[in-house]
Amino acid sequence: MNILLLVMLASLGSHCLADGVSTPPTRTNAPAQNHQSVVLPQTTPDPIEPVNRAVWSFNTTLLDDIFDPAGRAYRHAVARPLRTSIGNFGWNLAFPVRVVNDLFQTKWRPAGSDTERFACNTVLGIAGFFDVASRWKIPKTDNNFSQTFADWGWQSHIYLVLPVLGPSSDRNAIGQIADGTANPIPYASYAMSAVGFNNLSENVDDLVRFGQSSSDPYSMAKFGASFAIPGKKPDFEPAGARDEAALETLKVTFLNLHDREFPNRGITQSAMIPSTGKMLKFTYWVQKTPAPIVYIVPGLGAHRLENVPLALAELAYDEGFSAVCVSSAFNPEFMENASTSALPAYAPVDAEDLHFALTQIDQRLDSLYPRHLGAKVLMGFSLGAFHSLMIAAGDKTNTPALMKFDRYVAIDPPVDLDFGIKQLDRFYDAPLAWPAAVRSQTMQATYEKAFAQAKAPSSAPPALNLDANESRFIIGSGFRFVLRDVIYNSQHRNNQGILKSQLKNSRREPAYQEIGQYSFEDYIQKFVAPYYLTRGVDLADFQTAAAAEDLHSHESALKDHDNIRVIANRNDILLDTPDVSWLQQTFDPSRVTLFDQGGHGGNLASPGVQRAIIRAIADLKPKIAGAAKSTSARTLFAKAP
Repeated sequence: MNILLLVMLASLGSHCLADGVSTPPTRTNAPAQNHQSVVLPQTTPDPIEPVNRAVWSFNTTLLDDIFDPAGRAYRHAVARPLRTSIGNFGWNLAFPVRVVNDLFQTKWRPAGSDTERFACNTVLGIAGFFDVASRWKIPKTDNNFSQTFADWGWQSHIYLVLPVLGPSSDRNAIGQIADGTANPIPYASYAMSAVGFNNLSENVDDLVRFGQSSSDPYSMAKFGASFAIPGKKPDFEPAGARDEAALETLKVTFLNLHDREFPNRGITQSAMIPSTGKMLKFTYWVQKTPAPIVYIVPGLGAHRLENVPLALAELAYDEGFSAVCVSSAFNPEFMENASTSALPAYAPVDAEDLHFALTQIDQRLDSLYPRHLGAKVLMGFSLGAFHSLMIAAGDKTNTPALMKFDRYVAIDPPVDLDFGIKQLDRFYDAPLAWPAAVRSQTMQATYEKAFAQAKAPSSAPPALNLDANESRFIIGSGFRFVLRDVIYNSQHRNNQGILKSQLKNSRREPAYQEIGQYSFEDYIQKFVAPYYLTRGVDLADFQTAAAAEDLHSHESALKDHDNIRVIANRNDILLDTPDVSWLQQTFDPSRVTLFDQGGHGGNLASPGVQRAIIRAIADLKPKIAGAAKSTSARTLFAKAP
């Protein structure tokens, strides 16, 4: 889940949500409480959604076909220090706009510091090319006319996507026009256009990858534009006790690659999936010499180009392995091209579809690189780890036509999916602990706080000053976006008649509003169970459900499997206390590594976890002279708090 987010990615029962205790409750099969519903704060109204989506498509084409290749060429030709200096020059050049808006907003101290910065950088920083003021710790602000209009009480009434400029609103659009005309410096607008391209070149790859990896990037960008308010400084003081496991989980959203160009060196190909007759995309990095290959499967709803699978691929590749990333069985890319079911959630089918797709990908790569692929590793994270263990449990019974893996590495696997989805539903319901009169405002403030902290520079990672209900709500709502996309895409392809709204790609908001009423448990009961009943699978049957959602049912097969390695955290928000004990009892100490902290994936950046991942596969790599130098001890993620 990425926006970002929030992502993607523990909770107590609803009666305990406000107490700040993070110890998981005793497992129960009772349904989650649905007597109240959380109603999310509204995003900026979007009455011209079809027009906005058309402009979004135009902008996406510009990014993909023009700005991305131009940005890569520019970064190759212009060294980073010079690009940084050009960005500094542009910032300094916009001083008149900032100071005017400081004064309009009666922010006298920022006006003084902006003036001090301008004088310092213009004189000592050679027209602003060098940011001397930051070295002297002179405060930096970013006030503009959009913020001034907001300060004067102008609320945005219409969401707009502007050609080239991207997401905006009626207020922001007028503000941008005012910003462009407020600078009295001659030719400033021309210089700022050049500076704008210079700055865009720094993150155009991320923008393109966001568009490729998000199920509906338009919707996520609108969400961000509604709550990521530039210049607004939320109250970062937590109102209640903290949930350390939830806070640690959120740190997965700050994962960054060590080498920003690593995704660009990957090759994207497609493999034919005979069971669906469609082509499934995958992205891979192959070593120059024969090497073992690691197939990486991410968590719930994640795309192959999101940060977690890419970071794992980079780690494996830097250690001398070839690497392949595929999308989750819950991601629309996989659902539309490789799923034999109309909608995902029944793990035996999802895992088999995944295994079949990996087999086709492996055959495709073997044809491209004959005698180049060595030992094969299946590495899964979160739900991908659960599916990997399901495949491992069936090793002795799987058809010979399916590929065999030499090692299975499960990172932060849930043990009981039923427990996990109820946890996510409880997290989403965390705002019910807030008074109804202020609930919507508090949720909005929580989103604003999350976005403000997520934008912190890598040199100063955020402290995540969120209380228990805030951190749980961010996690829960991040996963609800995944659920929304799963329901929309499954019903768009095979409408079960449950949704009343029209499923039109050009106008999705009405359907999204209706889908927002469904929890994960609703999804299983109202969508998945009726569908599978038509296929002769009764999920109401306890044994059938247990075999599909609980690894306890596969204990004997997993316990006897020497090629499984499990890496998990004791305080994982998706693990009940008995699950941690079960992992220890099922896998001997040589096959399981448990960390005390980290939540769900929040410690992937730590050297200890990285070393554990590499240890899990290191024995498969042949000792070849001149092999890639080991990098497992270094930190591969630059922005990890």
